[in-house]
Amino acid sequence: MGMNFFAFFPSLVNEATNPHAANMGFFANPPGLRGDDFAALGGQGISLISYSQNREEAMKFLEWFVKEETQKRWAELGGYTANAAILESEEFRKATPFNEAFFQTMFKVRDFWALPEYAELLTEAADAFYPYVVNGEGTAKDTLDAPAVTWVDTLKAAGYEAK
Repeated sequence: MGMNFFAFFPSLVNEATNPHAANMGFFANPPGLRGDDFAALGGQGISLISYSQNREEAMKFLEWFVKEETQKRWAELGGYTANAAILESEEFRKATPFNEAFFQTMFKVRDFWALPEYAELLTEAADAFYPYVVNGEGTAKDTLDAPAVTWVDTLKAAGYEAK
């Protein structure tokens, strides 16, 4: 069992790239030990830079891209959408073996990336993961436990409630 970003799933069900494609299954992340049932949306969204010389064109693109008919076509081509009407449609949910899991996940997404402390948390994770991933030092459990401790300290110092 493993977790991955949805964008990588098409290669997982492709028998040409994955000899285990026929045995793949997909599900939304289960709730945590306390019953928290959230998911983080991975990847990078479309951003507008306020000082861009092409801001007007970018806004025109976004206005076109968020239209329901554009999002429907995007989904038909294998893209992912946050348009609730398309997500909820049987057509989208049955289009791939993993779209149902995407549908379930999108309704519990929380924006963890907007915290001002995100960069610090990311650095703490990188510092913890590097020795294990690159040098094979330690255990997977210790590697994952380490940032959990530093993250609690960082978030408490920033004034967030620790649970």
